[in-house]
Amino acid sequence: MRRRIAPGRAAFIDIVREALASVSGGPGRSLLTLASTLIGVASLVALIGISQTAAGQINVGFSLLQTTLVTVRMDPEQMTDADPMGFPVDGADAVTALNGVQSASLYWQLDANALDLDVRTSSSTQNLADSLAVYAADASVNDLAPSVRADGIGFTDFLVASGARTAILGERAADKLGIADLRLPATISINGEHFTIIGVLGKSEAVPQLNTAIIIPNQTALNLFGPPTTQHPAQMTIRTDVGAADLIARQVRYALRPDAPSLFTVTAPQDWSRATEGVEDSISGLLLAVAVVILVISALAIGTATLSSVNERAAEIGLRRALGARVRHIHLQVVIEAALLGGVGALTGESIGVLVIVIVSAVHDWTPVMTPAVLGAGPLIGITAGIAGGLMAARVVSQLEAVDALRRS
Repeated sequence: MRRRIAPGRAAFIDIVREALASVSGGPGRSLLTLASTLIGVASLVALIGISQTAAGQINVGFSLLQTTLVTVRMDPEQMTDADPMGFPVDGADAVTALNGVQSASLYWQLDANALDLDVRTSSSTQNLADSLAVYAADASVNDLAPSVRADGIGFTDFLVASGARTAILGERAADKLGIADLRLPATISINGEHFTIIGVLGKSEAVPQLNTAIIIPNQTALNLFGPPTTQHPAQMTIRTDVGAADLIARQVRYALRPDAPSLFTVTAPQDWSRATEGVEDSISGLLLAVAVVILVISALAIGTATLSSVNERAAEIGLRRALGARVRHIHLQVVIEAALLGGVGALTGESIGVLVIVIVSAVHDWTPVMTPAVLGAGPLIGITAGIAGGLMAARVVSQLEAVDALRRS
């Protein structure tokens, strides 16, 4: 037997049914009400997601490269004629023997002014020394780039130790010189000395200067052009295991020259988390402000739309009041309607925002990143905005008498 509801009383489930019927009965009005929440939440989710995704790509690139690189440089003020290099002959071997070191590459730039460098190719009558630097390096220079072009080779220990007149080019240097195929013999002249080009390095992120450089064996450079100068002292770039850079930075001076560790200046990677802490705090504050603005705008929009709906349904509300419905019943229905529309708008907007993140990530070949808490906050923002807007409209309902409402019809 069905339970009868006493006059002036209403079960909560009945009020929910009325709210659902009202929302589904006016689709145009409902779409207008949830549009502001949909747009606001979609914008918020897309903004946060794209920001986190971009930051994630920066973090990955930084942690894989910069946090594993240590640079050791000869102090120019301590260079002497007796010891212009600073680094010992077996310096790279001493460093690679340290636990946590993957490779160590010794190199320096030839001083174009001091040597009055003249760089030409067989097909060029123009001196290229102003646009292409010349570097001397050991065989480990190959480790400073991801690869050597397939049609050539990199330096070997034999080529370096024997002082061979060979050269490898950086990626951009090869493009500038028009070296497209090393299967055809190619040579370059440096101060009248001819070098056979044997390889092209891939793009170097570790030492970007090498991308526009001509690189010759360091023993060959010492034989033909002399030692490094104070303008361009010798330096070593060390690749370490992840997390080992700080330790290697403290040890490397003593591994190279335990008798004179002060000859070198060592550059270790910064703590990325500390370097970006202030930026992340600023971004978090900005996103919080955006969320608050979206919440306020959505609440006002939902409140305005709900108020318009209440005015349109004044006769219905008046009739229900005349039949015994209490003000709180009408209040609750209005708030539930607004909360439903806010929640649905937020869920829809959240889906659109995630879709935007995926599309942007696919275009840039990124991995999408999104904090789960943001996805959980979307519906809460929508429901909260809906409740706030519903309460605004409910105040008008409380002032609406049954007789006045019926007269409006």
